[in-house]
Amino acid sequence: MEWISVKDRLPKKNILILCCSLKSLPPTYGWFDGTFWNVNDEPNYSKDKIDCISFITHWMPLPGAPKEEK
Repeated sequence: MEWISVKDRLPKKNILILCCSLKSLPPTYGWFDGTFWNVNDEPNYSKDKIDCISFITHWMPLPGAPKEEK
């Protein structure tokens, strides 16, 4: 999977994803509620940011669960 820039497209609302900011965050999990980024179980994490879209710069879908080997 490749990282997707928020400039190219935003994730669907309220879907758990991997996300990161090239300036301040290592990759982590979160979701976008259509207005704010919610990161690490902190709702409205980006609420105090002037431009909340640019706070998170990239995202990607979570990978699928591992499959059990037989």
